[in-house]
Amino acid sequence: MPTLTQFISYNTTSLNDSELLKYALTLLAGVPTVAEYKAIVPTVADATPLVQQYATAVANFAKGGTAERMLRDDLRAKVDELVRAWSDYATAETPDSPLLWAAAHFNLTKGERTPRAPLTAPTKFVAADGPTKGSVELRQNPQSGTKAYVYEYALAPTDGSAPQWQYCLGSTATCVVSGLSSGQQYLFRVAAWNGTGTAPYSQVETRYVQ
Repeated sequence: MPTLTQFISYNTTSLNDSELLKYALTLLAGVPTVAEYKAIVPTVADATPLVQQYATAVANFAKGGTAERMLRDDLRAKVDELVRAWSDYATAETPDSPLLWAAAHFNLTKGERTPRAPLTAPTKFVAADGPTKGSVELRQNPQSGTKAYVYEYALAPTDGSAPQWQYCLGSTATCVVSGLSSGQQYLFRVAAWNGTGTAPYSQVETRYVQ
C-alpha cells in the first residue's frame, strides 16, 4: 500500500486541485484496508474511476481552455461530494482544534469497546537535520496506544509574538518536515493522539534549518 501525505482539511473548497486529489487518493488507498468499511457508499469500485478521471482533467486543465475547465469543475464537484460522503469513515479531530484530517491510513473504526486512557507528553523528543536541505527530522519515543502523532513546527518569532504553528501528521514516531527555509530558526513540538481529547505536547525544540 503506498504511503501518502495526510492532508488537514476543514473545508475542501479551500483546497487546490492537487491537494484535493491527494486527499481523495489517500482515502482510496486507505479505506479498503479497514474491514469495517467494506459496505462504504459510494463503493471503492465506483469511486476509483471518478478520481482517476479527475486526475486526468486536472492535468488537461493546466494546458487547456474553456472545455477543459468545465470538465475539471464538474469532476471536482463530484470528487468533493465523494470526500464528504466518506468523511464519517476517514476523518478525526486533532488535539486542541476541531480541524479535520484525512486519516484512512490510520486504523480507525466507528467504535471501540475498550476505553482508551489519556496519553502523556512524548519523551526524548529530538529535532535533527533531515535527509535534504531545508528539512528537519523529528523523532521521539513511541507511545503505546497512540493512534497518530501530531507534529507542529513554526518559524521562531523575532518580535516576541506567538508562534504560528503548522501541522504535520503521521502514524509513526518519526516525521520529516520539508520545505523549510534554510538558515532560519524554527520551533518544533509533538503530541501523541488517541482520540481521548487534548493531548499534552512535548518540550519545544529549537533548531536552525540546514
